[in-house]
Amino acid sequence: MTNVNFNLPVHLLCNPYFLKIELLDTQFFKKEITINKSDIIYVTINNIFKSINYDNVDDINKNKEINKQINKLTTNNFELICKLEDYKQLNIYELNNNETHIYHELNNKYKKEYMRVLLIKQNFINNYIDATKLKKAHLNNNISTRKSTTSNCDIKNFLNSINNKHNNHTIDSIKDEYFKILHLHNIPIIKINNNYIECCFIIKKMYNLFNDYLYVIMYCLKLIKCNPYIIREQPTFLFNFENTNNYFYENDNSIFINHMDTIFNVFIEKNNTKQTSSNFVKFLKTSKRNDVYFI
Repeated sequence: MTNVNFNLPVHLLCNPYFLKIELLDTQFFKKEITINKSDIIYVTINNIFKSINYDNVDDINKNKEINKQINKLTTNNFELICKLEDYKQLNIYELNNNETHIYHELNNKYKKEYMRVLLIKQNFINNYIDATKLKKAHLNNNISTRKSTTSNCDIKNFLNSINNKHNNHTIDSIKDEYFKILHLHNIPIIKINNNYIECCFIIKKMYNLFNDYLYVIMYCLKLIKCNPYIIREQPTFLFNFENTNNYFYENDNSIFINHMDTIFNVFIEKNNTKQTSSNFVKFLKTSKRNDVYFI
């Protein structure tokens, strides 16, 4: 197989919420973008092969080859392409009384949303961070037949397809990223084997979504604080979270997270019939093993 050249959308590799903002102010957007090779491999394979047949030897070999090639790359092999644009002349005059009222409302709205999601994130860390206590039945597409509604995705199948007994760089990197999360929150290292790697993967993905979302809220707060006049251009420069159930929310002992299309090949099945793809990952607290599935 020849070398793979790939062109990947940045929002699938770092912060998907920036898609909701038309233009970013480079004066305030200075966060260093860190992209993990495991995510590059995941996005690349799913971009190249829109539908992977995990029973097909050729598909599995192609996945292994892409995994091998990307793991050999260094940071010098990647190029981040951004488009810079001069925006029209902004009205930078002082806010009038009505605009001042809008500014304070918007400022309070962002602060309340930040605290609301931060508390949900803490709940997620407290209750769902242990990969060994998370059910994994819905994280593969070989889920058993059920009469009621169920869901599935192919994370486990994807990870199996790139696994190599002699070269586990991707699997090891997922574990390393998971352990970094535990260390960051002073949680003792949990012994993980490959039986739980799909749980580490989904936990890492959801944890990063929390951080990305909170970063965007802080970005907006800083932008309006330093440049209050930017409220006159809200649809262009500011993130609008519309309502609290669009991205993260809690209900009935569960946490719901909009995965922002960063999880691929997700399906809802009812009466053995695939009906629709799913936007939300649901984490359900149970007395024995916590559940994760799609709604």
